[in-house]
Amino acid sequence: MKTEPAINRQSRYFLVFNMIWFQIIWILAVVYQMDYMYLVLGLIILHFCITSAKGIDGAVMMAGVLLGSIIDGSLTLSEVFVFESEHTLGVLPIWLVVLWGAFALSTYYSLSVLIKRRSIQVALGAIAGPMSYVAGLHFDAVSFSYSITTTSIILAVIWAFLLPTLIEVSHYYRRVSIRTG
Repeated sequence: MKTEPAINRQSRYFLVFNMIWFQIIWILAVVYQMDYMYLVLGLIILHFCITSAKGIDGAVMMAGVLLGSIIDGSLTLSEVFVFESEHTLGVLPIWLVVLWGAFALSTYYSLSVLIKRRSIQVALGAIAGPMSYVAGLHFDAVSFSYSITTTSIILAVIWAFLLPTLIEVSHYYRRVSIRTG
């Protein structure tokens, strides 16, 4: 029976790379939005050049884009979020959709390796999820229709479930790959 590799078939260096990689993408996407999208896309291409799990990573990335776009799209249509962007896919800015793809990749490589316990995933989601959007508010990437407190509570509830779900989705794709691969 095949078992799942500890970190990423490649090494601990990839874990560190992925952590730094996502932070750079977050800064470029949120702070500069479309100005450096070519760098963001280049970093995503770099990930796929380095990883040994291209097919799995593509599936995880698409699942993250879909799930994240549904959540943030719903919050936008509910007027919790307001985005002022000329470049959109539906109601969401392109930079946010791309950011969801990058975040999905980090759920397996960085987050799930470091955070094994579900209770910690829930707590981290409830805290870090809202913090990310509040940071986006301060960089004028998003506006809130409600107060920061109300919006943060809404996001905390959503992200308490969303982060563990994204981590589980990434593990699901890997389990399926191990069984069929």
